[in-house]
Amino acid sequence: MLWGFTDNFVPLASSNAHVSPGNGLSMFFLNRLPPARHTFALGTTTVRFATASFSKAARPALPINRLAVGKLQGKLCKPTLPLSRQVTTKRRRGDTRRRPHDLFTKPFLFSTFVVTSSFGAVAVVDRLNLRLPPSLQDMNARTPFLWPFVGTVILSNMVIFGLWNKSFLPPRFIEKYFLCRHGIPNTFSTLGSTFSHQNLMHLGFNMFAFYGFGRACCHEIGSGDTAALYLSCGVLSSWVAGVVSSYHPKLRVLKMPALGASGAVLGLVSFTTFARPGMEISLIFLPMTAIPAIQALGGLVALDCIGLVLGWKALGHAAHLTGVACGAGFYFGGLQLMRGYERQVRLKVDMAKRWYRERLK
Repeated sequence: MLWGFTDNFVPLASSNAHVSPGNGLSMFFLNRLPPARHTFALGTTTVRFATASFSKAARPALPINRLAVGKLQGKLCKPTLPLSRQVTTKRRRGDTRRRPHDLFTKPFLFSTFVVTSSFGAVAVVDRLNLRLPPSLQDMNARTPFLWPFVGTVILSNMVIFGLWNKSFLPPRFIEKYFLCRHGIPNTFSTLGSTFSHQNLMHLGFNMFAFYGFGRACCHEIGSGDTAALYLSCGVLSSWVAGVVSSYHPKLRVLKMPALGASGAVLGLVSFTTFARPGMEISLIFLPMTAIPAIQALGGLVALDCIGLVLGWKALGHAAHLTGVACGAGFYFGGLQLMRGYERQVRLKVDMAKRWYRERLK
């Protein structure tokens, strides 16, 4: 027996399933019985069916193939599509889910642009023969390699932290460009999130580590290449962290955004540690104890590997591991490759300068 529940719960037991117009659903045409306890919506009306077994004699004789629902005036609406075609998979507006190629194609192109343009900008600035103001030179005399890179990055992080807490900019703008949300809906956020921090303690820890290892890295390769290395490690670590959070079986359920300079700072830590194998460091909570930097880095990598496998959400383990890998990659051949690229850029700049001088004559 078939029961169709209208607004007034009128039982429909006729074999040809014809109902005169009334208060509720006006007419039913049945082709085949829907599954048991099936519920679906047509327009603004929800229709529920409950089915039982039928004998051959009790089944409708005519092959009726559509279901149409009329309104109170008795006018029939257009026949609807079969049930198998009524389910759609359209994404709602504002949905942050991304297709797999969106997580790879655009961020890969943007990361490539950041890496090449940062090292290229170093080569161009090198040919401009720019000099620091006397005041900044005096500060560098007291604190070597503070300017122009280390001090600028610290001030930038402090300014963006202030914008997060009290800003004349709309919050939607800051979240769009300085917060790497789940699924990487905005590609620029992989770079902007490198300068954002959750709270004052988060900012303090990252900038404390950056102050020490950033100056040491500048001593090894110069301020320009250190700046390019910092930006490259930051954007790559944010990208990989976004991909991992979208595919990790535990992290993809949480849909947690990512921010912080940890990946970029650990890139400098990794590069400096390999460049100075005998370097020792003192942990902030154990200032009187010095341990080899390579051992501290190995312990941090082991902790991040465990946290990534278990799905710990307290830290950005994927970003940390990516930053360490990028720093090691730049030390073992990556920096030499990019310096070859810088030489080519310098040659192009010199050619452009000669051509410009000839035009002025």
